[in-house]
Amino acid sequence: MQQTRSTLPGLRDHAQRRALNDELNARPAQPLAAPVRLTHLVMLCGEGTAARDRAHVAALCRKARVAPPADGDVYHSVDLGEVRLRWERHAECSTYTFYRDGVPARPFADPAIEAMPGDWVNRIPGERLVAMHVALVDAAVPGADDARPAPDFSPARLNGSRIADGAACAWTDFRIRGDGYSRILVRSHGIGEREAGHQVRRLLEIESYRMLAMVALPLIREVGPRLSELERELGAVTAGMREPGGVSEADEQRHLARLTGLAAEIEHIAARANYRIAATRAYHALVARRLSLLREGRLQDLEPLGDYLERRLQPAADTCEAVRRRIDDVAERVGRANALLRTRLDVKQATQSRDLLDSMNRRAGLQLRVEQAVEAITVIAGAYYSTGLLRQLGAGLADAVPALAGLPVDTVVGLATPALVLALWLGVRHLRARTREEPA
Repeated sequence: MQQTRSTLPGLRDHAQRRALNDELNARPAQPLAAPVRLTHLVMLCGEGTAARDRAHVAALCRKARVAPPADGDVYHSVDLGEVRLRWERHAECSTYTFYRDGVPARPFADPAIEAMPGDWVNRIPGERLVAMHVALVDAAVPGADDARPAPDFSPARLNGSRIADGAACAWTDFRIRGDGYSRILVRSHGIGEREAGHQVRRLLEIESYRMLAMVALPLIREVGPRLSELERELGAVTAGMREPGGVSEADEQRHLARLTGLAAEIEHIAARANYRIAATRAYHALVARRLSLLREGRLQDLEPLGDYLERRLQPAADTCEAVRRRIDDVAERVGRANALLRTRLDVKQATQSRDLLDSMNRRAGLQLRVEQAVEAITVIAGAYYSTGLLRQLGAGLADAVPALAGLPVDTVVGLATPALVLALWLGVRHLRARTREEPA
């Protein structure tokens, strides 16, 4: 049988080819058929804690005698009997979604999480950021009325929309009740199971990403007043730098120390805030994207979910972005002031170095003239004493040697003096040159 080209073993796959391909199907949507109720939890636990969350899910699976998640998995869906669990691990949080078939007459009276072991639920790692109950009901049931979704919502705060091009309706009041959960009611008008799964998941993601986007707001409110203090302190430093009479070196060093402290603090603030601000920007974009996929339409006289969220979430996102720009602006101003002050100090140091070199040059010139004067005095003194010795030596020889009795000593000394002076001068110069060449 002829082997097809696609089955030839010669081609070598990229090491991550299968993993990259499977990423598209890593978190498939759960088809939903009304009536069904859900409980959704978002546990904020920070980065690097995926193994702990996975181990907690694995412990539940082993207790229920079902397959646990494998090492390294960031998604696991398992049927526990009465309840189906969907666990997903994200960058800084884990989500737990519990599915339970059937909806009671009061849609939120017996939520899905009530069928889970209480001790396991209470030990879920992390801090609860989002907790909501969702009920998907069929519009064909008796008493279903889009004008009166359920008695469980606050009429003054109720928002609702037609979703999936009118195939379903969704209501919520974005309010956390006394039990710690918010609520979303979805009523089907013939929506398919797969589309229902997609739309409910988008509602869950909208609420999750909305809350994750808001996590930065307390930090931003804390950082704002401190930025104002830093700006005032920076203004005081720059005002001191521009005094007409100039500032002393001690004042400049004090200003430099203050600017260095300001730069360090603004970097600390940026390290704390920039990550959360960037996360807010990303989560806000995800909320907008999920809202567009709901394919909303107006429902009665209610404000649509997308309009309400955009109106309330956009100011928070704008505030975070404004603080980010403010942090960058203060950091840039501190950097400019620091560079200006350092330039002034460098110029002053260069001027001092130039003055020092000029002083050293003057001292070197003076020292050279002194050495030349000393050299001349040394030659003169040496010549004076040398001629005296030569005269005495000539007189002594004339007395001791009869043949030299008539020797004109003064004439000989006078003729020898120029040669003697020249020899002394050369000797002094040679000695000075040797002294300069020797290492200190």
